[in-house]
Amino acid sequence: MKNQIKNYKKIIAVIRTSKHFIVDKPEKITFDWSKVIFSMDLWITENKLSGIIDPHSTDTYLDNGINKSNFEKFKFKYMNENVDSKNNASIRVALFWVAFGGNYIKSLRQGSRYDRKEPEKTKRL
Repeated sequence: MKNQIKNYKKIIAVIRTSKHFIVDKPEKITFDWSKVIFSMDLWITENKLSGIIDPHSTDTYLDNGINKSNFEKFKFKYMNENVDSKNNASIRVALFWVAFGGNYIKSLRQGSRYDRKEPEKTKRL
C-alpha cells in the first residue's frame, strides 16, 4: 500500500507540473483533400478512357462541410454542396458502403493478426 500511495503522489506531482500543457481550445483538425482528389482523378481518368463515365455529364452531390472548390477541376455538369445526407439517398448509400468497407477491412486486419495464445493456428484471408 505504501508503494501505491507513493506512486499516486508522483502522478499528482506530474499533473501539477504539466497543467500548462492543457489547451482550452481544441486544435483545429483539417482533412487533406489532395489525397482524395488524386485517387478520384485516377479513377475518373480510367473510367473516362473506358467510356464508362463522362464528368461533363455527371451530377455530383457533396455532403455537409465538403467544399466544392476541391472538385472543380473535374468540371462536373452539376455540383451541389452542403447536401444533407438525411435528405439524399445517394449520400446515405455512399456512407453505408464506406462504413461497410471500413468494418470489413478492420475485421480482415484483426483476423490476420498473430495470436500468442495459439501460435500454431494458421491465419488465412
